[in-house]
Amino acid sequence: MSFVYFNAIMPAQTNGALVIMQLKMSNQAFFSTSLSIAGIAGALVTSLYGKIYKIFRHYTPVFIMALGVVGYLGMVHSKNMLMYTLFMIIATSTSLIFPYIYGAVMEDVPASAKDFTLSIAKVFNNFGAFLSPYTMAFTAQLLGKHDAVSIFNIAAGYMVFIGIVFIVLALLRNANNHKEIKKVSVH
Repeated sequence: MSFVYFNAIMPAQTNGALVIMQLKMSNQAFFSTSLSIAGIAGALVTSLYGKIYKIFRHYTPVFIMALGVVGYLGMVHSKNMLMYTLFMIIATSTSLIFPYIYGAVMEDVPASAKDFTLSIAKVFNNFGAFLSPYTMAFTAQLLGKHDAVSIFNIAAGYMVFIGIVFIVLALLRNANNHKEIKKVSVH
């Protein structure tokens, strides 16, 4: 899922300047500052992962992707750079997904394979980031959309897809946990 996530999050950096130009916002020179603020804020929000996980448990990635959707849709409807920056912070807060993904991956991996597995996960991250402009352009072409705002909407759609996948995974995990509990209580 990190591959798809990186396809979805990269437009915030690669297409952001085009979006604010398309929306004809004033103070467009503030964009680089917005990127910096959002990056730092996203990193700080990641430190809250433990508290967020305690609330949402295995639905944490669904909550995180909902933040991404709100962030992207907020950016494309922003009227000024302050609002754009606030919504960009919300979108970059989706970096919360990494502790969950790595924790879930590492949970089921033998100790001897953890380093290799983590390396493979990082390869998928980088490959997703590399391919993002191409996958976004391809999806935009399929939908007949070619402007920067549409790319943000498509990225929000990718996050919806990721959220749906994580809903299904959480439901399956809960169903398996209930089966295990019943199996233990019968014996």
